[in-house]
Amino acid sequence: MQKGIITRLVSHKILYNLKINNANFDEIFNFYIAKYSLSLSDRKLVHNIVLNSMRYNTHINKIITKYAKKKVNINQYLLILSATTQMIFLNFKSYAVINCTVELSKNKNLKVFPGFINAILKKILKDKEKIKNTQIQYNNLPNWFIAHNENWQLNEKISFVKSITKKPDLHIVFKNTQSVNKFNYENIYTSKTSLVVHNQMPINLLPRFDKGEWWIQDYSSMLPLYLTSNIKNKVVLDMCAAPGGKTFQALNYGAKLDIIEINPKRANILKENLIRLKFKNQIKIINALKINETKKYDFILVDAPCSSVGTIRRNPEIFFRSSVPDFHKITSLQNKLLNKAKSILKKNGTIIYMVCSFLKLETINQIQNFLEKNPNFYNNKFIFNSDEEKLIDNNGFINIIPKKYKNINIDGFFAARLTRND
Repeated sequence: MQKGIITRLVSHKILYNLKINNANFDEIFNFYIAKYSLSLSDRKLVHNIVLNSMRYNTHINKIITKYAKKKVNINQYLLILSATTQMIFLNFKSYAVINCTVELSKNKNLKVFPGFINAILKKILKDKEKIKNTQIQYNNLPNWFIAHNENWQLNEKISFVKSITKKPDLHIVFKNTQSVNKFNYENIYTSKTSLVVHNQMPINLLPRFDKGEWWIQDYSSMLPLYLTSNIKNKVVLDMCAAPGGKTFQALNYGAKLDIIEINPKRANILKENLIRLKFKNQIKIINALKINETKKYDFILVDAPCSSVGTIRRNPEIFFRSSVPDFHKITSLQNKLLNKAKSILKKNGTIIYMVCSFLKLETINQIQNFLEKNPNFYNNKFIFNSDEEKLIDNNGFINIIPKKYKNINIDGFFAARLTRND
């Protein structure tokens, strides 16, 4: 099989598993990369094709609906999706894309008629310049997402639709200002100890990676601890630590930190980064809901599992999948984590609840329900001293949808501080 066809086959298999089998992106991507022993350049190619196919899925669905006279099956759809992404949005050589896609469609396991694929792609290529301007509307997004944002204003809808196909920025947080000053690379500062890199490259090739002076963390998720200045020498628990950004922040701010992570694979990656950053704390690989309640904490970080819709630019599979997030399961777990946290919190201690979501049932609703059931807690509002107050809502919550902010792309995120007052 030709090299170009192999990379398209791998891309197709990954897209299929994400769409139909609800696969985890990193796991399924690494599985097929290893299975076909792809080179670094082919790995980058597949990664580029798959991520952008998902980002432009809604656009290309409109295009396919226009050019296909009959309903296409899943393999036809994915072949056309991938090829159109490459021709229209990635500007790959159209002849090579069509040739490889048609050859791939001859695979008997796909049960696709090559002539149909060839005809559709040539029609799309003929109208390439016009198709580039295809626009989507808010109502083209998944029904489950629209249903959970019924109160959005028109400007919020427009802003969100514009943002979802944008490539996410790489935001870097440093241990101190001295480390920032040593980072010799084109960037935009977001604080005295953080910046964004626009001209991205593999993380391990960025300046001073091996010095352990910085880590990757989105600007939005940096804010809760950045705005909580009194954790030095405090006894802190990180209940759901991986991938580790807030863990590293807490350690860097001088917290006496216990680190909990339930997933062994994620814990191993977290451990590697702790070593690189020269932090010596150990990770306990256990279910946070089952930890011993003898020890009490001044601060508890609850970076709870969620729909992750705030990271839609990084994780476009959220909208691409056929399945709907299990919100009952998600919100139930979030509620259990909050209740566990309150049982091991010291008097006058604070829970910092965080999710990379902006959906009300995972954010404001969770906090309101918690406060109603726990009158000995109050909402300890976040406060900005600059124009960043735009990222804090009227309740004092960090409440952000994916947007352009200070000329950088930031993720959607939510955080609330809940302090015991008994």
